[in-house]
Amino acid sequence: MRPFDLEKALAGEPVVTRDGKKVTEIFLLKTVTARQNNLLAVVDGDWYLFFRNGALEPGLSCNGDLFMAPVKHQEWGYLWKYREGGTAYNFSYKFPDEESAIKHIELYPHLELVKTVLIREWEE
Repeated sequence: MRPFDLEKALAGEPVVTRDGKKVTEIFLLKTVTARQNNLLAVVDGDWYLFFRNGALEPGLSCNGDLFMAPVKHQEWGYLWKYREGGTAYNFSYKFPDEESAIKHIELYPHLELVKTVLIREWEE
């Protein structure tokens, strides 16, 4: 899991709990100075106070601790051939999405797109 990052969370990047529940709102209560747990987050329609490091309880790991949501990645490629006189097929890859792969081959009018291919998907 990606460690909790207060600045990124407050900037709007998705946050989840250790057990995968989505955090729908998050606020730093700046005027609450008597407590160290002044980070308010809404999880499953209820609010909880967290410490600035995303911990629900100090010094303990629990399912409610905050983490940055996983980022999904893809790698795309495409199979192509020459429009005229070519029967051999070639493969180009390392595009972040299918749209980028298609836009890339459109830059080369002498090539014909045969098929786009999702090479792999992963989460970080």
